[in-house]
Amino acid sequence: YRSLSDSGIKLPQDAHVLCNSSLPRALFLACGGFDENMPFQRDDCEFGIRLWKMGVAFRYCPTAQVFEVSCKPSTAFGLKDAWECGRGEVLLCRKHPDFRPHSALANLCSGTSSMKLARGLCIALPALLDTILALSTWVAERFRKFPRIRHAGIRLLSIRRRLTFLRGAISEAGSWKSLKRSFAKQLPVLLFHNIDHLDATTTYPGMTIPPEQFTKQ
Repeated sequence: YRSLSDSGIKLPQDAHVLCNSSLPRALFLACGGFDENMPFQRDDCEFGIRLWKMGVAFRYCPTAQVFEVSCKPSTAFGLKDAWECGRGEVLLCRKHPDFRPHSALANLCSGTSSMKLARGLCIALPALLDTILALSTWVAERFRKFPRIRHAGIRLLSIRRRLTFLRGAISEAGSWKSLKRSFAKQLPVLLFHNIDHLDATTTYPGMTIPPEQFTKQ
């Protein structure tokens, strides 16, 4: 076994109880098992967070290898799974607010201009965007024997999955406005360097304000 710090695993963001995890039955029952109200795509993380909060020690064993073979159409992976994952992410953050800084929704309104444009298209033109991505993915799958086309197809599927994830989150939140209010609220911060009388000796006089002015502000 290796410690979490040595393996690069961090809690709570990596507190997933996946198919290659094991724990005593008594501990499973004491924690209450899986939350059946949580979508399948996020129930493992929610269960792991509860175990972590109980003080359970997570350990990593690199020699315990598990092979999981999952065969599903790209539409199931890019649509149904991603939609449920988006819904589950909102539910997970509601149930465990302390997980919010580690959530995939934590940087909802950040990113490059292209990412922001994609989000806008996702909200404004979902049907049109879905049609374009679905058609492009279909073409890429038919010509996947060509490396560049196969690479482009995987990229398109990834984009489609992220946008569907976002729409699933919007659905659970109630609206795009509600989702932004929950995960993209920006807080302005006032910084006061020094509060002292103006005749006091300070390193940066220009950054000093008197107590009276501070009280007024």
